[in-house]
Amino acid sequence: MTKQGEIAIEFTHVQKKFSGKAVIKDLNLAVPANQIFVLVGPSGSGKTTILKMINALIQPNGGEITINGKKITEYRVQDLRWQMGYVLQQIALFPNMTVAQNIAVIPEMKKMPKKKIKERIETLLAQVDLPAAKYAERYPRELSGGEAQRVGIVRALAADPPLILMDEPFSALDPLSRTQLQKLVLRLQAQLHKTVVFVTHDMNEALKMGDAIAVVHHGKIQQVGTPREVQLHPATEYVARFFADTQKRDLLGATLAEIITTQAAQKIEATPAKPVAAQATILDVSGQLSMGKVIYTQDEHGNYWEITAATVLQFLTLEERKDQIDVRKEKV
Repeated sequence: MTKQGEIAIEFTHVQKKFSGKAVIKDLNLAVPANQIFVLVGPSGSGKTTILKMINALIQPNGGEITINGKKITEYRVQDLRWQMGYVLQQIALFPNMTVAQNIAVIPEMKKMPKKKIKERIETLLAQVDLPAAKYAERYPRELSGGEAQRVGIVRALAADPPLILMDEPFSALDPLSRTQLQKLVLRLQAQLHKTVVFVTHDMNEALKMGDAIAVVHHGKIQQVGTPREVQLHPATEYVARFFADTQKRDLLGATLAEIITTQAAQKIEATPAKPVAAQATILDVSGQLSMGKVIYTQDEHGNYWEITAATVLQFLTLEERKDQIDVRKEKV
């Protein structure tokens, strides 16, 4: 059992090649215990390869990996993996098993008493807002995507492993479900204090979820630091660009409704002929604005607002300033 401040996982000069091509060239990385450690980078950067080397799904070609100070080569593979819960993007629940049966798989393999397994299932389902009385006997086909992923998280926690691996766990979900599950994981972590290695391609998700972040690019660690350090003091040009690109993508997804809640928009008295829905995004109307057109929209109180290219520019400037001041939102 590791304590706060100790190193749970360590990579020392680790290398990995696929078909003779080096994907991980010389990885040196220490993952602290009892924290959420996020590996963030674009597709193909090597972050999932790093994750899969932790549970020996991928074997390194060189270097050394230790778990709690012990080389992974000294573990039996089964013993190694029983220390870890694994949450995948694809969820991968067994379709012919009920929710309770899916959760019980590893505890049963570890010969936990049936009564303890039942209590564990009921407790964990309650913690993720899926009461056992309602959900335990359902099958995966009867669950929404968000519900199925909650079950996947519970299954990873069922045998109470000290280490949880999460590989893009929310990227296939709709924005609302994704936000809810991010909050759920942070709430569970505040209670359970696991060592979590979390893979994502989304810098904003990394900033929200991580106690520490490692930015990965072409199999190399560009920077390791707290969310604040990575955001305010990028160590390389790539980190700065990756963060800036993420911000731009997110801001272009802002809705007209968000714009009119700021000081940027101008309310008008007249009733426009063809107002645009307030849920339209900046990206949706960017073509019209780039041609100098004025966009009108209506808020929930029936007021009309004028949106121009200058309005959007002012909004983006305000949001960038706000991000610089509030560099990391509250986790929960």
